[in-house]
Amino acid sequence: MPSRKVILLGVGLLGIFPQSGQAADPPAIVALRQQLEALEVKVAQLAASLAAAQSALATETALRSTADTALQTGVSGLQSSLASETAARMQGDAALQQALSGLSGGAPLPAGTQVVLNSLENAGTLTATLRRMNFEKKLPWKPGETSTGDPGEMVYKATNPGILPTVLFVELALPGPGSTDASPAIAQLQALTLPINPNGSEDQKRPPRVKFMMGAFAFEGVVSALAIKAGEIGPNGERLSATAEVTLIAAWHARFDP
Repeated sequence: MPSRKVILLGVGLLGIFPQSGQAADPPAIVALRQQLEALEVKVAQLAASLAAAQSALATETALRSTADTALQTGVSGLQSSLASETAARMQGDAALQQALSGLSGGAPLPAGTQVVLNSLENAGTLTATLRRMNFEKKLPWKPGETSTGDPGEMVYKATNPGILPTVLFVELALPGPGSTDASPAIAQLQALTLPINPNGSEDQKRPPRVKFMMGAFAFEGVVSALAIKAGEIGPNGERLSATAEVTLIAAWHARFDP
């Protein structure tokens, strides 16, 4: 006869494992299983989202590192360019001070100082001997309407006080070195006062921008006035020598206004 312990164990197992024909699980158990299955799906989804986020983070980190490297390279390049430009400006300023020392009572310009006047927008380069040079800056001061004495009131009147163009005046001896005929140089100077291309686009129906160079000193602008004085005339009417007075106004950009 089975012992009491064996009988109780059999009863317990029958309660855990439903036998054939036994009633289905209670609704609470079924709902709990469904919730568990839903949680397993959500956990899988969260795991997939986490993996995607980690991958995106790794990609973003790599892109950020590449961008930082490019930025550092760009900054280094800009700093190098700025240093080069600063050095060039300092050299240009030193050359300008030396060139203008004669205007302030110092040593005059060296005899035979060669300068170059170059068109920036079409072919044409002129080399000539510099005779004299000076800068001018016109400030828009006008006598006040209520001024009655001398000295009186002066009024500063300008549409844009921050923009006061610098004017460079140079006097050139023509022709340049190695030539005995000033006519080609005169023609080149006159070309700087003519339209780039009168039959071209609107922006070409104006004179070109030019660059004046004297050693390390450079000045970019437009020709605002040109006066040529003929010197010695050859037997066939050729101009053996001439003096040109050129006035340049500093300009980084030029356009045509019909």
